[in-house]
Amino acid sequence: MFNGEHKPVQAVGCAPCKVHVFGAKRLQERIASESDEANRYPVCGTVWFEPGAV
Repeated sequence: MFNGEHKPVQAVGCAPCKVHVFGAKRLQERIASESDEANRYPVCGTVWFEPGAV
């Protein structure tokens, strides 16, 4: 779970789910990756941002 080393990040605005909570480090790694899925919420797959916007 989350602790001082593994901090939670709350992402809001996902229409189907409303709120997601992720580990900050893993979320940063996902967004920075070149994966086709980097711009989607990891849980539901909804597009979070347009590629290249971050």
